Parts: sequence; structure tokens; C-alpha cells
Amino acid sequence: MVCYRNGMNIDRRVAVYGTLRTGQPLSSVWSGVATSKVGLVSGFGLVIREDLSYPIAKWTGEPDDHIVVEVLRFKTAVMFKHCLDQMDQIEG
Repeated sequence: MVCYRNGMNIDRRVAVYGTLRTGQPLSSVWSGVATSKVGLVSGFGLVIREDLSYPIAKWTGEPDDHIVVEVLRFKTAVMFKHCLDQMDQIEG
């Protein structure tokens, strides 16, 4: 997940991939309190580690590497904080 800042104000956006995207099992965490837009993040790839049962995003620095993300924009700062706390718990 990536949070964006716009000057001194938090922009209330976060980029997610995997089970937090629309239609996936954990999208209910933010459904109804955020709007979303699909995009690409360059310089990252998905890696499967032996000690995990799910892929993680890893910086490769290669411009041709990318992952599909969904950028969520939350309606209010309270909703943003609440959902971000839940997502942090999910992500460990």
C-alpha cells in the first residue's frame, strides 16, 4: 500500500493490489467509502517467498516491470484512517 501526500495535507489515497482490489475477498474493507481507479506502478514486480503463501510487491527499479494496482480515494479523513488501520492489520 502507498499513501500519497499533497503538500501538508494527506490526499486520502492508497494503492492496493491482490485481495484488496475490487471483486477480491478483502475489498469489503473499503467498499462504499472510497472510489477507485485502476493503474500501473512501474519499477515493481510480484515475488513469492517460500515463507509466505501470497505474493508481495518488491522494488526492482526496472522501468519495464510493473504491477496493476487500484488507487482508492476515500471520501473523508475518518474513513481513510479507519480503513488504513484495517488494511495495516491485514497486511501485518
